[in-house]
Amino acid sequence: MRIHKRGIISPYFEHVKDGRKKFEIRRESPVNPFWVNDLLILTHEVTEEKITCRITYIYDGEYGLQPEHKILGVEVINGKEESDATAIVSTSGGSDSVDDSRASSLADNENVLVSERADIRRRAGAE
Repeated sequence: MRIHKRGIISPYFEHVKDGRKKFEIRRESPVNPFWVNDLLILTHEVTEEKITCRITYIYDGEYGLQPEHKILGVEVINGKEESDATAIVSTSGGSDSVDDSRASSLADNENVLVSERADIRRRAGAE
């Protein structure tokens, strides 16, 4: 089991938190792929509030998605801090997905996502 940390904006954060939104569309890193039962920690980009989800399903088909994107079925397992998710992983015998050998690649992936979010916001403001 791995831990994936991603940012999320309103209103999507609230929709995941209250159970209305049970999926996430995310770019997958080749060095840190998604697997069913991995944990996805979503952090609200304004309030820094965190929710922990378990990945229950992964759609990686060729229809409607760019090759590096996945649709993740998610189930909220708690709304607590990241330390709780780490405790879940350590008691299950799993390991955290972020180790020294891959940290720089993951940071680069996060920078790409932040850049894409800025582009989306810029385009939304222009409409």
